[in-house]
Parts: sequence; structure tokens; C-alpha cells
Amino acid sequence: MRTLALVMLLLLLAAPAAAGDPLLVHVPARRALLRADSGSVHLIDIASRERIWTVPGVRHPGAIIASAAGDLAAVLDPIANEVAVIALGSGTAVIHPIPETPLAGEIIGDALYVLSRDAGSVTRIDSDGSRISSALPGRAGLLLAAGGAPYVYDRVSGSIVRLDPSSLEIEASGSLPPFASDLEAGDGTGYLVLPREGRLVAFSLESLEVTESRAAGAVPIDLQLERTAGALSGGTLAIADPSSKRVWRDEGAQSFGQALARGFLRGLLGLGLYAPQSAEFPTGVDRLFTADRTLWGFDSASGTLYRIEGERARASARGVSWGSFAVADSRVWIANSEGIESRPW
Repeated sequence: MRTLALVMLLLLLAAPAAAGDPLLVHVPARRALLRADSGSVHLIDIASRERIWTVPGVRHPGAIIASAAGDLAAVLDPIANEVAVIALGSGTAVIHPIPETPLAGEIIGDALYVLSRDAGSVTRIDSDGSRISSALPGRAGLLLAAGGAPYVYDRVSGSIVRLDPSSLEIEASGSLPPFASDLEAGDGTGYLVLPREGRLVAFSLESLEVTESRAAGAVPIDLQLERTAGALSGGTLAIADPSSKRVWRDEGAQSFGQALARGFLRGLLGLGLYAPQSAEFPTGVDRLFTADRTLWGFDSASGTLYRIEGERARASARGVSWGSFAVADSRVWIANSEGIESRPW
């Protein structure tokens, strides 16, 4: 029964946004919001809240992403098996057919990488419209962009591959624990959370070998790198554990020498041991992200968005769906059928 519950939860986390709901993403480089509706995509100026342009989109928006540089975006349609690739500067869009069930995408440089679950493949689409697809050796599970390369993890077998960003040929492969619910990376290290085992696993992005495994709550579901490594700590990881209604914080992976040096420096400065604070919630948070230099948690069951500061968590929005909101300029922006609602957080 426990295994079945975990499988159902993993399917829920991998599912696209609810059908018919608009999607919203912040484009910081353009100080704008990108909104995807059925058949159309709109770029909206944050200051004036006016539309800058509208372009054709896909019929069933399931996921929306935008590059950090603010020049490229994409909207995935997992039902019609299409993706709208959008040049944000010129306000033009091209809709491409894509192998079956595109569920996740990453933008690396000026190229879009799309993971197709049922086809078991990754497709690269360049800004000039050229594209290539490559079949994966295992099942398509989780897609990660790190160090300028795409990584694909197979939830069933635990295998992971790093693909050449140009040819999509396999550069390296490794074997990690299976049934992870999330895959993240930072400071040259990849991280998995394993709900069934209640563990956090760290691995080298170079060798794809496990470097550390530690307990991480009761049923950890989602993971977010909240703070990168610095002189005094190995960075901070936030781990969503909806079964205990907590978001745990832990230090990122580091070598013995790094931990010793950081501990010595903290002692020299009189700061004591590094102990990240965890936060408790009235409901079970199962998704985490950072925006506006702040950690945020989302409860998919109740549609509640929380702002997390240290041990405190405050509800900033209720009754919203995942993907239909964005956080920018100290406000929460929510897309609905009437437009975009804004409220201070």
C-alpha cells in the first residue's frame, strides 16, 4: 500500500498543469510576465500590466519555461504532442511537433531540450528551428540542466545519463538509487530525494557516482537548492516532506576537508556550528521553488502557496493551481480567466 501511494504521488508531481488553467512565468530580464492560454501566449509588462504582444500557442498548455537571459521561452502540450518555441525579443512563435508526451523542458544557451516520457526521448530545438531527437536507453523520468549539459534520470532503474548538448549522444552514464521524486543540482553536485526510503542522495555530476546518502525526513518529495556554497557553509538544501508537514533544511554535500575548513572559519569568527532552520506548516507542502531571493512552498492538495522565512511560513495565496502563478517584485501574480491578479506578499 505504501509503494502504491508513493507511485500515485510521483505521477501527480509529474503531471502537467490542470487542463484549461492558464500558465504564468516571470521573465526577469524583460521585467515581464509570460502567460500561456489555450491557443495563445502573451507577454505582459509588469509595471503597466499591459500586453506587449500576443502570439499563437498550443491548444493544451501543460508547462511553460523561459530562459534566464530572457530571449527564449517554450510552452509544452503533452496532449497534442506539440511545443511552441517563442522568441521573446521579436515576439514570434513556431509550433513544432514533438515525440509523444512532452512533460519537461530546459533551456541551455539558445537551445530548448524537451523530455518526452512515452517516446523515451530527448529533443533539441535550436533558435533557427532545426531539431534533433535521441532515444534514451531507459525510461524518460526526470530532466536536469547543469553545467551546460542535459541529464536524464530513469525513475524505475535509477540509471542516469549525461548527454552531449550538441549531438545528444551519451557522454556518461551511471547507476543511482531508483524511485527518486526530484532531481536537482548545484555546486558541481547532483541531488536526489527518495520518498520510499526517506533519504537524500548526493552524486558527482562529473562521474555520476554516489558521494553521500543521508536521512531526510519521513517522506521527502521535493528538493530545492536554497543557497549555494560559500566560505562559511556548504550551501542550504530545502526538502519538502508533506507527510510530516515540514520543510527540512540541510547543508549541501561537501568533502571532509571543506567541512573542516568551514567549521574552523566559523569557530574563528565565533559563529558556532552551521544549523539551517526548518519550517512547519498547517498543511503538507510538496513543491518548492525560490523567487525574489525567497524560498516558497506549495501544497498541491489545497492549492496553498506559502512564503518561507527561517522557521516561519505564511500563506500568500489559496485556491491556486500549480503553474498559474509567479512571484516577482515582492508580489504574487495569479493568472485567471479574467486576467492577472496581483497581491503583495
